[in-house]
Amino acid sequence: MKVHSIHTSVLTSKRCSMCIASLIAFSLLMSFAGMGYALAPDDILTVDQLRVGMKGKGRSVFRGTEIEEFDVTIIGILNRVDFEQDIILVRIDSGTVVEKDTGIVAGMSGSPIFVHGKLIGAIAYGWSFLKVPIAGVQPIAQMLQSFDPKRAVPRHRRMAFFRPRGGVLKIANRQIKRVIVAPTLDDAESLVTPDTGVLVPVATPLMVSGL
Repeated sequence: MKVHSIHTSVLTSKRCSMCIASLIAFSLLMSFAGMGYALAPDDILTVDQLRVGMKGKGRSVFRGTEIEEFDVTIIGILNRVDFEQDIILVRIDSGTVVEKDTGIVAGMSGSPIFVHGKLIGAIAYGWSFLKVPIAGVQPIAQMLQSFDPKRAVPRHRRMAFFRPRGGVLKIANRQIKRVIVAPTLDDAESLVTPDTGVLVPVATPLMVSGL
């Protein structure tokens, strides 16, 4: 499986938060993963092969140029309501963000996530208004498909709506029935409810002092 080109609509859309997050994540992903721009089917796991509770590893740079490895656990799969796309939710269990209690930070965008030694995707989103390090991972197979110029892409929307596979997610003592991807933290603030969680592209600062 090779990526020959990046769809021009992904490059030019300034309104589609998911498109921009995908592009940033994919570009950084290949640098972190050290795989170039060619992936074989045996190198990856698709969303259908993933289950809640699976353990994996991530790689990111938190200081200087040193790549650090950290542990992750899959805590949910989100299915998009209005288009065939998914997001993998992972909890980060070790490493700098756990030690410093910072939540997901901007420098983690594009960090590759592996399960059983196979690539599942790259960190693209963070869970807003929560210091628990929960990240939204853009599935690698989906990212590759979205860059295919022959494939239809969703209309450019400022927000995207998802439902957890299985109906409900339990996060920080909340029962989450719906997840929204918002373009900015300001947008996210008005969307959070007791049963609605919000993801924001990692390039946007996710935390504010005192939370």
